Amino acid sequence: MRLIRDFTCSNGHTTEKFIDSTCEAIDCPDCDETASKIISPVKSCLNVTSGDFPGATAKWLRGREKGIERERKAVRNNGPDAAWDVARTR
Repeated sequence: MRLIRDFTCSNGHTTEKFIDSTCEAIDCPDCDETASKIISPVKSCLNVTSGDFPGATAKWLRGREKGIERERKAVRNNGPDAAWDVARTR
């Protein structure tokens, strides 16, 4: 089976290559040193408002409710323009 894998050499060059799954090393295209297979980090971003991650959604909701309460309290104490000041300082 062929896969896309990342490789890095001792000079710090990183390259991506479509290779057989059994391949562990290639020649670096930048410096011809041996480049070893690495496990690349995965970038992920949780969309807490989607509801797909109940714990993260609950945490976001608690923070949002506290923010709304701070804005309401500011309006009660200082008038309608105070909500804008509270929202900007977060």
